[in-house]
Amino acid sequence: MKWSTLAVSLFTSLIIAAPVEPTPKHDLYTLRVSSRYEKSLDGAYLNLRGSQVGVYSRSSNPSNPSTLLTFYPVPVSNSPSTVELHLYPESPSQQVLAFTGERSGGVLDLSVVQPIAAPTSDWRSFGLVANPRNPDEPENLVTYSGGEGQWVAFPGQDGWSVNWRSADAITIEKRSYMLIDVVYEPVMVIQDRSQEEN
Repeated sequence: MKWSTLAVSLFTSLIIAAPVEPTPKHDLYTLRVSSRYEKSLDGAYLNLRGSQVGVYSRSSNPSNPSTLLTFYPVPVSNSPSTVELHLYPESPSQQVLAFTGERSGGVLDLSVVQPIAAPTSDWRSFGLVANPRNPDEPENLVTYSGGEGQWVAFPGQDGWSVNWRSADAITIEKRSYMLIDVVYEPVMVIQDRSQEEN
């Protein structure tokens, strides 16, 4: 009896003393492009050039999460179907993904902003749709409820900017942009896939 009590005590003390893995504070995701029309864009992960979001570098590597644009969703309290997309790692200035620009121009830029410093930007109208109703749309679709329109990518010398083109934008030549979808992907899944490829 004495030995069994000693064994249980020793086992319990080992369990208590074992280091505990910290649990993540948030579910983390990244963004990538889905494109049926431009193969060089299809599957490309989004990154930053300054504060503009786009496909500017093929150095974004799923096996190195620090090269990815990583975010966590925060539900909008007065609109249950929408979320804010907060950047990770967190900073004291609390950066979010937002649409910026003049709505009258018909094209909004997907940018990184500090909400306090950019009150006219819209960072509270994103949706994350795991299974869209339209069978032509990819799974894990990022949507925007701030106005009717579609995701587009504009080519530049150093990559592609990612924007929202409103449905009433009639001044843009169709050849100057590419229709795309933006999808979210859990960071853990990306890491698992890259480990399978190695």
